Amino acid sequence: MLEQLLINNDLEAITKIGLIVFLVCLSALSLGYGLSALFIDNDKFLGILTTIVAIISIGGTYISVTNVNKQVNEIKTIQKGHIEDYYNMTKDGKAIKFKLKNSKSKILGKKQAEAKIIDEDSKTYQVQYKDTIDRVPKIRDRIERKPPMGNFNKWNRDENHESDKLTVVLFVSRNKDNKTLPNFTERRNAFTTTKELEQLHHQFQAFCCSGRAW
Repeated sequence: MLEQLLINNDLEAITKIGLIVFLVCLSALSLGYGLSALFIDNDKFLGILTTIVAIISIGGTYISVTNVNKQVNEIKTIQKGHIEDYYNMTKDGKAIKFKLKNSKSKILGKKQAEAKIIDEDSKTYQVQYKDTIDRVPKIRDRIERKPPMGNFNKWNRDENHESDKLTVVLFVSRNKDNKTLPNFTERRNAFTTTKELEQLHHQFQAFCCSGRAW
C-alpha cells in the first residue's frame, strides 16, 4: 500500500534525468573547449571562462545525481517499511483514515488517505486502497492506551471498546441538591461509553439506588 501512496510523477523523473544528461554534455563540451582554447588557441580568457562553466556543470551534475540517488534509496526504504511508521491511523466506521506524520518522508504523495476495511482478525485489519489489498495493525482506542476516569468496566462490560464514538459521562449526587439530608456524602461516577443518552437511563437509576440513607 505504501507504493500506492508514493509520488508517481513521470514528468519530474524525466526532467531530472534530462537535466543530468544536459549537465554532463555541457561539462564535457566546456572542458574540451576550455582546454582547446588554453593550449591550442592560447586564449587564456576564453579558456578560463569555459573551464569555470565546466566546473559549475560538474558540480551541478554531482548534486543532481546525489539527489536522485537519495530519493531512490528513500523509496526502497519506504517499500520495505510499514505504513504505521509513516502514517497516523484512525478507524472511522468501516474505513481506516491515514494522515502523514509531520516528520516523515516528503516523497509520499498523499498527506491523507482512506482505505476500506474488508476483513479483520484479532490483530489486523485487511484494507483495500484503490487496487491494492494490504493488512494494517489494529488501532488501539484511547481507552486501551489510557484508562478513563471512574469504573469503566463496571458500567460497560457489554460494549465494544474499539469504537471511535466515545462520550464521557458523569453521574453525580451533589451536596447542594441534598442539603436537607443529614450526613449526606457526595458521590460521583465518571466513565466513557458508546451508548446514547436514553440507553444510560437504567444505569443512572442504579447509581441513584446505590446511595445510602443514614
